[in-house]
Amino acid sequence: MSNGHGAFLERLQGILKPDRPEIEAAETSDPRTVAKLRATEHVFGRMFPRQEEQPSDEKLAALANAMREQQDDASGLSSIPAGMTFLGQFIDHDLTLETISKLGITEQNDEELPNFRTPRLELDSVYRSGPGMFPFLYDRRFHLVAGTSSNPRDLPRNNADVALIGDPRNDENLFISQLHGLFLRLHNFILDDMTGGSDPTAEHFARAQRKVRDVYQGIIVDDYLPAIVDGDVLRPLLEGFWNGKLPGPYNWDEAPDMPFEFSAAAFRFGHSQVRGSYMVNASRRVRLFDLGGFQAVPADHNIDWNLFFDHGDGKVQFARQIDTRIADTLLNLPDRVADGGPVSLPFRNMQRGQQTFRLPYGEVVAEALGVHPIDKHQKVIDAQLDQTPLWFYVLAEAEAFGGRLGPVGGTLVAGTLLNLLLRDDDSIVKRRGDLHVDGLDALTLSSVAKLVG
Repeated sequence: MSNGHGAFLERLQGILKPDRPEIEAAETSDPRTVAKLRATEHVFGRMFPRQEEQPSDEKLAALANAMREQQDDASGLSSIPAGMTFLGQFIDHDLTLETISKLGITEQNDEELPNFRTPRLELDSVYRSGPGMFPFLYDRRFHLVAGTSSNPRDLPRNNADVALIGDPRNDENLFISQLHGLFLRLHNFILDDMTGGSDPTAEHFARAQRKVRDVYQGIIVDDYLPAIVDGDVLRPLLEGFWNGKLPGPYNWDEAPDMPFEFSAAAFRFGHSQVRGSYMVNASRRVRLFDLGGFQAVPADHNIDWNLFFDHGDGKVQFARQIDTRIADTLLNLPDRVADGGPVSLPFRNMQRGQQTFRLPYGEVVAEALGVHPIDKHQKVIDAQLDQTPLWFYVLAEAEAFGGRLGPVGGTLVAGTLLNLLLRDDDSIVKRRGDLHVDGLDALTLSSVAKLVG
């Protein structure tokens, strides 16, 4: 099942460059923009061979149904701030957009599938190709357009309340919508701080953009990955990362930029973190789908980020544990989300990973990574499966590792993200750039929220 936004994105990509030399200079001042304009497309790939023999829909459905979590109370919570769930979704939207494959229909030529996002941690979903190619994202002074007249913390919108942002998916729920707004305001804050109130130039824009990207990458390395990956798994990966080469036994030099094992399985672990409901601010609790996306956000729904990231004041809500239980609401997706397909998100995940992309089983990936496989989970046994679908394996492994990604899940997620940074000549690891921003006391999303939230 496609994401349903392909036609809209194609219309955006058809916008012509205006005759504005100063903005053309802003584009070409960033070397990655030049490469992006020359590239026709990016494609997905495989870390490990296809697994042709796959379980039936009935067995996958039985396993998915066994994941239902009936309660929404403290017994299922982790120590991971709730905002990390939506940061993961934001990162995913920055890296991947695939609109061609269909759920349950085997994709025979999957390694030719285009990825309509650049596989780089560069905030492509925020900046796109710059002001010249996407002028509706910017004002005339190189700021990103942010807010509306009725709610300065909403996303910018047209008269039909359509968000004017680089990726429409970042308006699909309240939480990612407001998170996207943080990065819009961070860019504008840094640009204003850099110019001291004078008119920005194309060079100022390029420097501010680079600084925001550096902060974003630093947050992923220093804040996000330590929150979700077991420390013993992450430590050697980070050591290799800062020394310029990730450790084996897998040869990361041969990895595709965007592996199916990451995009169609491991990085979907965040669905296990989703709660049935959240306190948005001191006066309002919402269930996940109560406030549908793709509409204006009332000011009384603005998120109090103290409730989503740890500001040290004891107010933070926590994500659900990363385990084999899924909030009940995700097994009963609304029609507008399911879009005519299965209403169970766990079933959709496993159908996509195992049947559409024929991913190897979790036990196979574990052995390929030199890891002793975990024991078969009771839910897998009850579903009469001989081996474990990769997505479920990542969750079962995290369950066995105290609620953080273990050797298979942690290696696939952290290894892929860190490898993308190693392949990017303009990343923080290659340039060792200055990550200081006045007013930002740490490379955490909590600090960004305190600064511009």
